[in-house]
Amino acid sequence: MRRQTLTLIILIGGCLQSRLISGEGVLNMLQWKTSWECFDWNQNHCADNAAALANDWLVQYDIDFANLMQFRSEDFTPPTGWVGLSTERDACEGEDKTTLVFNDQRWSKLESPAAHSTGCLDGQVGPYVLQAFK
Repeated sequence: MRRQTLTLIILIGGCLQSRLISGEGVLNMLQWKTSWECFDWNQNHCADNAAALANDWLVQYDIDFANLMQFRSEDFTPPTGWVGLSTERDACEGEDKTTLVFNDQRWSKLESPAAHSTGCLDGQVGPYVLQAFK
């Protein structure tokens, strides 16, 4: 019987939490919901600081998958070794955007048409990125 280890790092509103379930395999995930004001108002260079912090965490915590919600930076580029898949900023009401970032040194996208989808959860709000990996 193979056991898995799951490390889940959740950052919401500046609060970092980590949960570890012991076992053999390790999967590191990050979920961060920024405030829209950070990117729209960009006071004190908030957008640049958020992008730099996200990239630092991807590397520091060796993240496999990250969900960056309301991360509205059009210029965000993950560091080498990670790839971002995003919804369009204006695809859903409220101009929300979500980005799925994955470690492409460990994971590769399945390339079939059914393996990738983006849209809005109820057709209007709640953007999502869906991707199958191997």
